[in-house]
Amino acid sequence: MNIVICDDDRNYGELLSEKIKLCLNDMFNFNYEIIYKSSLDELSEFLENDKADILFLDIMVNGVNSVDWSLSNLNGNNFQLIFMTFYPVEAYNIFETKCSYFLIKSKITDEQLKNALKKCIGNITQKKADLLIVKIGAKSVTLNLQDIEYIESLNNNISIYFNEQPPLTLYMKLKDFEKLLPLYFMKCHKSFIINMNAVTGCEPYEFMLHHSVKIPIPSRKYKDTVKMYNDYITNL
Repeated sequence: MNIVICDDDRNYGELLSEKIKLCLNDMFNFNYEIIYKSSLDELSEFLENDKADILFLDIMVNGVNSVDWSLSNLNGNNFQLIFMTFYPVEAYNIFETKCSYFLIKSKITDEQLKNALKKCIGNITQKKADLLIVKIGAKSVTLNLQDIEYIESLNNNISIYFNEQPPLTLYMKLKDFEKLLPLYFMKCHKSFIINMNAVTGCEPYEFMLHHSVKIPIPSRKYKDTVKMYNDYITNL
């Protein structure tokens, strides 16, 4: 994991680096590298050639407002962004960004830093958990599970239906594919698995999904199935 600090105050960057090491070593057990950059130009050059997982970015770097800069330069990057500043007034437009956390430099406690790291690492872990690699012939395809609406079984094949892309057919049994799915998927019928986050409504013996899709619920399992769905939604 690459953790990048961009701050024009090298002393503060070194201090923050040590604090991050102490927090990570206390909470987690994985390999990481902390990289320091003293300017937005250095940061840009790094991001062109390498990958950041978490970026600690000072709001003012060499007189440039990095919040404004990030809106123009960081939109395509897929990392966790933590803004930090001594002067909260500089963060007037921070919520226009994809910021994961905001820290006031003069008030950063170990607990706050741990919370920021926990949130970012949790987000990274969740994103990875929502990806699944499947084989189609000799080709490997990466699926974003959150984009799946439902899966339908037909003989020894399954068809995977997405919200905004054409369906995908795999030679696999539904029960085997079910084992690969996270908890927000539910087998509501012997031939169907639904993504509970994609449900738009529930009618007698049917779940409603996007594009007017209706997924049947067997009458003998209707009460338990709907209860399972309601319990999931209630605990979100």
